[in-house]
Amino acid sequence: MSKTLTEAQVTTANARSRLGPGVHWRRLDAEAHLGYRKGKQGGVWFVRWRNHHEGGNYKQVPVGVANDINDKPAAGILTYEQAVRTAREAVARARTEAASQAAGPAPTVRSAVESYVKERDARERRRTGRDVRSDACMVYSSPPRNRAVKA
Repeated sequence: MSKTLTEAQVTTANARSRLGPGVHWRRLDAEAHLGYRKGKQGGVWFVRWRNHHEGGNYKQVPVGVANDINDKPAAGILTYEQAVRTAREAVARARTEAASQAAGPAPTVRSAVESYVKERDARERRRTGRDVRSDACMVYSSPPRNRAVKA
């Protein structure tokens, strides 16, 4: 049975200052969480999400350094809202990449024609009860052209 996520108050710098050292989580969606790791010198944001493809149960990437001084945007450090936006973008990008890798390479005209010919041969083999070789002609490329160099 899975654990229930206890959400920490990490939405403001004041709330984060009252947290103890360690990792604190906030839910982004049903399968993604924004993490805040508080250390002695300050905190950092990271995100984890459920992995439905090969690998571990969760994938995790750093988001950035947390602005633990105030809740105003500054260069190089992220407020809670900026961390949420960046984390959602990272999760969406990673999910898209994982789905495209799981789907395999994009189909080509060649692969579509080869698949069609195999299916056609199998259908004829089942219908006639003997091996059939299709009369489909597959031409994939034209011969190279001789290009004369004009001087």
